[in-house]
Amino acid sequence: MEGTLLFLRLPEVFAIHARGLEGFGGLHGVRDAGALEAALTLAENRIYYEQATLSTCAVTYGYHLTQARAFVDGNKRVAGGSASRPYPNP
Repeated sequence: MEGTLLFLRLPEVFAIHARGLEGFGGLHGVRDAGALEAALTLAENRIYYEQATLSTCAVTYGYHLTQARAFVDGNKRVAGGSASRPYPNP
């Protein structure tokens, strides 16, 4: 894989969550911060240990953020928004 990826960090995920709640409504709050952090690190692990592609990292974000159920509401919206975010570093 050429270049590096800019992986998601907690502030970016919180911003995605806030935009989803503003647009569609729902409850604010984090249910499980540890599960959220674990879901975010899985994409990085796939790059380092499996030499995963950009699309694999996007799917990893989407799947694991959905399964983590880290937020009180809007988990699927966060997963969808996050799956499009692992940009290559120019």
